[in-house]
Formats: sequence, C-alpha cells, structure tokens
Amino acid sequence: MRFLMYALTVCLMLACGNDGISSPKVSLNTTSHEHLGVSWQGSPITADTRWRFISSEETQSGVFITGAWDITLRNPSSLPYVVTIGRLAFEDASGFQIAEYAPVSGIETVTLSSGETNLRQGNFYISVATVEVANTVTKMTLWASIF
Repeated sequence: MRFLMYALTVCLMLACGNDGISSPKVSLNTTSHEHLGVSWQGSPITADTRWRFISSEETQSGVFITGAWDITLRNPSSLPYVVTIGRLAFEDASGFQIAEYAPVSGIETVTLSSGETNLRQGNFYISVATVEVANTVTKMTLWASIF
C-alpha cells in the first residue's frame, strides 16, 4: 500500500510538471542607440543623445529596466542658455511612448556659455510590461526647457 501511494504521488507530480513545451526566454536588447543633432524650435541649442538598456529584472507587475544615457549639449550662439532636462521618453518606431523616466527633481540643469559643449551622463530606470515590449523601443526623446 505504501508503494502504491508513493507511485501515485510521483505520477501526479509528473503530470503537473513541465509538459515539454516551453517558450524561449527573450533577451533584453542592450544595443547602443544614438540620435545626433536633436534641436528645439526657436533655440540654437543642439544635442547628441545616446542610450542603451543595461539590465532587466522581472517584478510582480512587469519588468524593471536599468539603462544608461549620455547627452552632449552644444551652444553655438553668442548668448548663454540654461537647459533643464526634465524627462526622457522611450518610444517605438512609430513614435508611441512605451515608458518614461521623469524624476521629480528633473534630470539635469546645465548652464551653457557662448560656444560651450557639455557632456552629461546618467542612468535611468523604467518599468514595462515585458522584455518584448522593452525591445520595441527605438528612440529616446529628450524633453527639456531652454532659457
């Protein structure tokens, strides 16, 4: 009788286990992306932006992504400007926003003297539904105020 109970338990465990069909795990795309010559209407300031995803971590509500960015700001004018980078929006190829990084205090405030070029770097943290959704991101849009 004891053997029969053991055999039944093993059969139930095997029946509830892996059915041999599994989907492959999708890897996070960590390729670097860049967008050169970003400009703002009415402003002489331009920027070159670069970003990439570094890592992903599954959570109860989706996937937490850590990434890195760098932005080179240029002021070719004869006047100084203050640039405040408020948020980074991450979009797919059609321009649909997938996620954004927008800390309460903003990301960076930079004063650019006449003719100055300034490199800013940092990390970002976003949440998305799945790694597959994260992999649809092709562009990081820079939202900034320029005075």
